[in-house]
Amino acid sequence: DNLPDLSAIDDETFPLVFEVNTKELFEAGRVLPSCNDVMFTLGGEPMFYHMDPSPGCNSDKSVFYLKLHSTKVAAMQPGPVAIKMLYGNPSMVSGPGHFSKPREIFDLYEDFEGAEHAGSFRSVDSCDGSGSATYLEGLDKTTFSQQQGFSKHGSGALRADSRAGSGTLVSLVNPALPPMKHFHLKAWFWDSNAKESTHYISSDQAHACTLKHSSDSAAVGTFTGSHKGKICFASPWESSTVARTAEWKLLEIVSSVEGSSVVVNGEVQKKSSGITLDNVVIRAGEDASLAFWDGVTVLKLSSRPELHNLVATSQPMQSDVKLLAGGNQECLAAACQKSNSGWAPATSSTAPPARFGHSAVSYNGKKYIFGGEKNTYLFNDVWVFDFSVEEWKHVLPKGDTLPEARVSHSAVVSGNKMVIQGGRNKAAALLSDVWEFDLDQESWRLVANTTILGRRMGHSASVVKDKMYVFGGLSSQSQPAGSSKEIVVMRCSAHDMARCEDITFGCPEAPSTTKTIADVGLGPRYKHTATTKGGFIYLVGGSDPTSGKMESSGHVFSFEADSCEWEQVVINGDGFVGEEHSAVMGGEALYLFGGQTSRASESDDAACTKAFLSVF
Repeated sequence: DNLPDLSAIDDETFPLVFEVNTKELFEAGRVLPSCNDVMFTLGGEPMFYHMDPSPGCNSDKSVFYLKLHSTKVAAMQPGPVAIKMLYGNPSMVSGPGHFSKPREIFDLYEDFEGAEHAGSFRSVDSCDGSGSATYLEGLDKTTFSQQQGFSKHGSGALRADSRAGSGTLVSLVNPALPPMKHFHLKAWFWDSNAKESTHYISSDQAHACTLKHSSDSAAVGTFTGSHKGKICFASPWESSTVARTAEWKLLEIVSSVEGSSVVVNGEVQKKSSGITLDNVVIRAGEDASLAFWDGVTVLKLSSRPELHNLVATSQPMQSDVKLLAGGNQECLAAACQKSNSGWAPATSSTAPPARFGHSAVSYNGKKYIFGGEKNTYLFNDVWVFDFSVEEWKHVLPKGDTLPEARVSHSAVVSGNKMVIQGGRNKAAALLSDVWEFDLDQESWRLVANTTILGRRMGHSASVVKDKMYVFGGLSSQSQPAGSSKEIVVMRCSAHDMARCEDITFGCPEAPSTTKTIADVGLGPRYKHTATTKGGFIYLVGGSDPTSGKMESSGHVFSFEADSCEWEQVVINGDGFVGEEHSAVMGGEALYLFGGQTSRASESDDAACTKAFLSVF
């Protein structure tokens, strides 16, 4: 909200620093240790970014560099401009969906990784009497070489060894780095603390051939001709307040409309009038000494003072929201910034009879549904939907052993088995039995006549790792009006249903700040569905067991099993309002089938639908 009015500014790009408390995200298990499972968006469109490796991830002030376009920002004004950081998707670490591209942010970026030579630089071959230089095609490996195994960041650095002769390295990007009056040059420098040393970086092309400097130039590094024990800067050469030590130091040269400065380890050493960058020169001087360079960057700054030093700070993690995902590279875990995320029908040439109260599970890229009800007729059939071709197929089980037809039961996948429990039969009796369907052999087996869950209907069951999570429903000991006093959330061993605990109001191992169902507005319900994806359980639809009315908000809720935390998911457009449907995750999409949809009026009967919906 500190961006100036840009409506009168022609199209111009300018940098923005985005500060994020990634420490709280990492400690909550929301991001990878590298923080490279993130994305930034402006107006719903992804942005290129670069995270400064110092301090890097797991910091209360991680620094991300972004670039903004004045015309795009102006179109969003007046008012605050919202930049969103999405996080939590390991698939964003690499590949075409990865937007961490420092060379799209910086005018010069060299981390000395990968290639046999430092791709942004070539060595000076010779200098004539006027100070003009000619260059080699690559590095003069007598003096400069790429070092592996010793670096400030990553695995590579530039080794500058003047013990075999002096050398100079000059930036020659393609196209050549243009002259800049407003820029920010940064480099990490390791000084061997040799008695005699001339190793520095400069923004002046003339430094490629001479140690003489004009007032319109700057350099910083070691120059023992000026001071043997301090980092020095020019022009002219002076000593800084920073002592020379055999460790990495951050050197910076900044020039803006306010003037220029030389900075060492965050401390300003000199201020003067503005200067011009016409190249980046790394000098290994006439002394027999060793130094290393890493992370050399140049960032062009705006010529407008109102666009200087723009810093955006993220809000605390507690204010974050979870976004419901679609199936493309822009989606992060359960988060997708596409503006048209919402529900849409998935067509199929065949489909099961319309129904509600059935179950659904996902296995090997397919969705299996079982049971359900239509017009008082209860099913015990199995259908499979192939996500790759979006087609249904009826499954005929082998053998004569079949579960009783039922509605409002639960189903989970354990190994290659679909396990169902409970529900209501055609005589309106609640069931307590457990059956398993071999998804490979396509056959049924009775597992148990009853479990600790007892007779129960309208509940959901989900398996994450070795735990089964049961939510809501009605049991034989309760009636709808009294079901709010039922155990709402149970965590059981997936291998032993006798080992269960009530986690309605939080897990015993979770911090007190962890959000529970009460914190996100989720109350008792039944006839809902729940499905899992990447350690999360997603809960959709259902009815209030006290009033019997469908939950009308259309909200989707998520539960992260590792942190034992609930969140309310944010979706674009209208939410799904219905009950006794089924839901599974297919790829990055959440698919629903059947159920009873929201009533058109209080007197109308609930509609029964076989529309197959997916989030995109």
